[in-house]
Amino acid sequence: MEPDHVDEIVTSWRAELPEIAGLPLELAKRTALFDAAFDALTVQELHDSASPRPSTGSSPRCAGSAPRTG
Repeated sequence: MEPDHVDEIVTSWRAELPEIAGLPLELAKRTALFDAAFDALTVQELHDSASPRPSTGSSPRCAGSAPRTG
């Protein structure tokens, strides 16, 4: 696997503060990288699902949107 920016961060920390740069730091940075990627995909998926869809000619109604009577 090619080095990524987490590898660069951990390498820099190991050079400057070797007592801090261990597995917990690397796991935290990789988790943050995964979280950012997951957030970006989630935002894109929500954006895509909110796009207008072609009309099918029918408009199903959910129970929450039924007109009130009485």
